[in-house]
Amino acid sequence: MVSYGTFSINLLAKKVTDCLGNVIALTPQEYNLLEFGLSNLGKAISKEELLDSVWGENAVVVHTTLRNRIGKLRNKLDLLNEHSRLEIITITGLGYRFDLRC
Repeated sequence: MVSYGTFSINLLAKKVTDCLGNVIALTPQEYNLLEFGLSNLGKAISKEELLDSVWGENAVVVHTTLRNRIGKLRNKLDLLNEHSRLEIITITGLGYRFDLRC
């Protein structure tokens, strides 16, 4: 179990909980995006790299699907607490960066 301030992630159980222990309902793609982003904290991740890691190299998924899933993940994490430490930053023309705020 790894804690990120307002939420924790259990990598073995593939479960995300808030600071009170309530499970945060994530789709498999949202969970995989979160896990991949957290394993690459601070690194610029291309859209293609995210698509390949979450949906698989041979999957036919468009960038708008990725953008929508990132948006839903941001919303769910923001609902936890307005002071969430995790920030998903859009890097125009490239992809995203997952960062932790102080």
